Amino acid sequence: MDILTIRNSLSFLHCKKLTVIDSGHENSCFLIETEDNKKFVLKIFPLKDLDELVFEKSVLEKLSKSTKGYIETFGEILQFEDEIFILYKYFDGDPLSPVDIKKETLEKIAHMQADMHKTLQNFSPKGKRERFSIFDLSFIDLFSRKEEDSEIEDVINLAKEKVDSYISKYKNFDLPKSIIHEDLELVNILQNSKQELLFIDFGESHFAPVISDIAIAMKELIINTTGSDMNLIETYIRAYQDKFPILTQQQLDMLHFLMLRRTLFMFTYLLHIGHKINSPNNKGISCNVDIEYKSLIELLNNNFRLSNDLL
Repeated sequence: MDILTIRNSLSFLHCKKLTVIDSGHENSCFLIETEDNKKFVLKIFPLKDLDELVFEKSVLEKLSKSTKGYIETFGEILQFEDEIFILYKYFDGDPLSPVDIKKETLEKIAHMQADMHKTLQNFSPKGKRERFSIFDLSFIDLFSRKEEDSEIEDVINLAKEKVDSYISKYKNFDLPKSIIHEDLELVNILQNSKQELLFIDFGESHFAPVISDIAIAMKELIINTTGSDMNLIETYIRAYQDKFPILTQQQLDMLHFLMLRRTLFMFTYLLHIGHKINSPNNKGISCNVDIEYKSLIELLNNNFRLSNDLL
């Protein structure tokens, strides 16, 4: 959709300036500046994603009524021909970078994540969104390809075997669930000049075990930036428990498995279609094959176990 069509479709905003933030293979994102100097973020999706967008909007409205720190929607979902628009309130901040990953920042993130899970634990949003179960490894077949590099092929096969071996051990655990973010990585957490944080991009949010969301956040924010730093990992767990004390030793024992699974997912995904991603993020830490490979090796070589003194 061209810029003029977008401006005409959003004429009620009186757009002064429309800037492309990102133009991916599934959706587009723009910064809107109005004549009265207000700012909004606009995302455009294909019509087929309407039910999922209704789900996301419902989740964000629930969060905005309960607590701070989560991107807010503005107005209703709009439809134009075969595409749908959603507006978000603008937050004047920048994505976190690896140098921001310090104890104080991780404690803030863990507190916000715990508040999010607690708020959404018994919430039933409108719309619908389905995602892989944490014990579903069908993505391995979905992303499978024969690697020319035998060393990479061996690492992938070793990770597959290790992840698969964990499943029978953990799949019958009674795990507390909530609506989780599923993608808490550096680019999805903004920070402003006052050191305030904001979670954005709830496009993967769905109902699942909270321990999975914790593992993803720690893998993306800690393993991908500092390696297996046990001090930072324990800092994160303690901060989360301080706000929402629901973790058990069984769940702590699952963290290595869930981090390894996430890394295997991201690595095979990027090998499969990473070269097709038309996004500035493809050159950053959030979409980088080399970083995922390094994290995969790190997790295969360091099978850490957290003790119950964190409970």
